[in-house]
Amino acid sequence: MERRENVFAVAFRVLVERPSLVVMMFLQYAIWGAWSVALSGYLEKELGFGGQQIAWIYNTLPLMN
Repeated sequence: MERRENVFAVAFRVLVERPSLVVMMFLQYAIWGAWSVALSGYLEKELGFGGQQIAWIYNTLPLMN
């Protein structure tokens, strides 16, 4: 009986967990990519940041991941 339970556990992981992880990873990169493009325009036009300041902000973004 234990072998059968292990087979169901593996099937559950392959059919349910893996696709949901793929979707979550895609959404993470899509969201980060969507707002990071507009960030420089907002920083420059709305907040009056210069090029060097914007570069420092973009250089620190990987620290948040």
